[in-house]
Amino acid sequence: MANVTSTMPTVINAMATVTSTIPTVINAMATVTSTIPTVINTMATVTSTIPTVINTMANVTSTMPTVINAMATVISATPTIINPMAISSDKLTTAINS
Repeated sequence: MANVTSTMPTVINAMATVTSTIPTVINAMATVTSTIPTVINTMATVTSTIPTVINTMANVTSTMPTVINAMATVISATPTIINPMAISSDKLTTAINS
């Protein structure tokens, strides 16, 4: 019992230390709790923008056929652009060689 009794001051001091931190813990919990409405409002704001995001994506997607057709038109015109350049290059080579 003497050994147990001799540790009592240490135990009491440890309990006092833990007890003294309780107000800090309560304040921290209160701070966290007070931010909950802000978090909920932010989530509501983000959620409310989802239809706009979906509509924008739908608008972009709906323009894809137009974009693809325009690219196909440009690609199909490429030989028309390259062939005269090749002919000009041949003429230039002939002119240089002669």
